[in-house]
Amino acid sequence: MKSDGMETIRLQEENAETTNIVDITIKALMRRTPEAIFRLAGVSQGSNPIQLEDTSISNPELRADQVFLVGEKGAPDSGAIYLEYQLHPKRDLLSTWFTKCGGLEYQLGRPVILLALYLSRGEYASFPTGYEKTVGGLKNSFHFQSVLLWEHQDQLERGEYPELAPLLILCQSEPTLDTVQLEIDIVRRSNLDVSLQNDLLSMILSIASREFSRDMLKILFKKEIDMGLYDTVYDDWIREAEKRAEERGEEKGEAKIRRLCLKMLSLRLGELPLEVVESINNANSDRCEKLMEQAIKIESVSELDWRL
Repeated sequence: MKSDGMETIRLQEENAETTNIVDITIKALMRRTPEAIFRLAGVSQGSNPIQLEDTSISNPELRADQVFLVGEKGAPDSGAIYLEYQLHPKRDLLSTWFTKCGGLEYQLGRPVILLALYLSRGEYASFPTGYEKTVGGLKNSFHFQSVLLWEHQDQLERGEYPELAPLLILCQSEPTLDTVQLEIDIVRRSNLDVSLQNDLLSMILSIASREFSRDMLKILFKKEIDMGLYDTVYDDWIREAEKRAEERGEEKGEAKIRRLCLKMLSLRLGELPLEVVESINNANSDRCEKLMEQAIKIESVSELDWRL
């Protein structure tokens, strides 16, 4: 029997893995189609262009999830929208949101609005929309906008926001394969261009893989898997790893070796477990070369000695 301590560690690792899948997929979704979540949040965009902006504030530890510039600097209603995503509310991070919002406004020289997107209700009763501190009877308050995704479940199911179809599964406490099929149907019958549809289908597959086995999903996604759309998920993991590498001051050449290693292993051995992907994302070039040498000699990922 596992001790309580070991069980806690296991659950923490599973939660971290799940969060990583969702976090990377959400960021990929927002890079492709930020307008959809802004419409859902009631953002009055008008004809203002939206541009993805660098998310770091001097210190890489204060990197925001995503920042979008709205309109040209100095134009009416121009500014920036700073997004934070949470699968579950973490109140201990509110002070960093406050810091990042102020830092971004100072750095960008334009108004910055924080929009928090809470993705899953879970067993939580409340979701923060502000940060307050009181000292000696004096109080500071910081309030921000939020979207509770599950409150828009009906709209998502009706296909009113087809770009957000990959997120529908997060609205349900006990999703089924019927939910995944509905997401697929919403995307396939939408008027979105084929390239965006393919990206959305790969994102649906990515998030669904946290709930269902690959064998269960093969039936629903046979066409997409045969087309190699699942590879776009690895591309997003790689891009995220490259960002982290740059922030740590590593050379881009090492990040490219990681990219090559991931590509080679996935082509040679098929789908890689997330723990393997994360290990490679933090590996140096020598370790990546050893893994690629292994891959030539083995037939399955179970034979890969990735803990070098």
